[in-house]
Amino acid sequence: MSVGHGALLVSVFLSASPAAEAQDAVPVSSDQFGLGNRAVAESNFRLDFFGGADENGGTYGGAPSLTIPLGDQLGLQVDGVAGVTADEIGFAGGAAQLFYRDPQKFLIGVAAGGVYVDSVAQYGVAAIAEYYLDNVTLEGMVGYETGDAIEGLYGRAGLSVYANPNLRLGGGVSYSRGNELGGDVQVEALLTDIPGMVLYATGIFDQQGAMGLAGLRFYLNSSTNLLTTDRTKQQSEPTLIDMHRHLNRPNFLFSAGSGFGIRQISLVGGALNGRDGFGDVGGG
Repeated sequence: MSVGHGALLVSVFLSASPAAEAQDAVPVSSDQFGLGNRAVAESNFRLDFFGGADENGGTYGGAPSLTIPLGDQLGLQVDGVAGVTADEIGFAGGAAQLFYRDPQKFLIGVAAGGVYVDSVAQYGVAAIAEYYLDNVTLEGMVGYETGDAIEGLYGRAGLSVYANPNLRLGGGVSYSRGNELGGDVQVEALLTDIPGMVLYATGIFDQQGAMGLAGLRFYLNSSTNLLTTDRTKQQSEPTLIDMHRHLNRPNFLFSAGSGFGIRQISLVGGALNGRDGFGDVGGG
């Protein structure tokens, strides 16, 4: 090979390398892996494992959620929860959420659910809303609950800030007849080395005391399938913010702060186990 030909090849390689690096540095957008602008891009499943404690003792269990598209702009999510609270009281519950979502702008919908703590039943319905501002999500919920423990209005206003596409920091204030004013803080981090696996923690504070929960969350969709042999698909999996705005939404039984849901489950369990009473459920 002549010196002229060698110099030409070197110059071509040097000019091509920056272009390749620049191409690799371009972030993968939601459109590139097919999420588009549908309310729910595809049917998907989420499974939570959680554990924690409050003044009533330990609470732990699991919570599955299945989300499916209903046309382009509507989605349906079915939630569940089951476990043990106040160290030894069994509980279980379920909920459904129907929503309209434009992933670039907002979500509105309705939700309803019920929980059973030993022999105590409690039910709740709510209007839900989200508004999207770049890496910030504004969250709202207004509802009504009834059952063996509490009857009355409840609600929550909060926000989520995505410090980066795979790290969410959240917080909110809530009100319910049983707990009056309360607050909550949350953190959720997607582990990019394990497709779809998330570490998360939640703290709930109210007039009765405080509750802390932490656990593992698995987002299962076509891009995070651990059984797939298509490594290209796994490398281009959606980020945490993409999954929250294009695939699913929070489990209804965990999204009301100190209102209807997991915090009240623990308070009812504590009353049944001889601790302080909660609403119409007498304690020791």
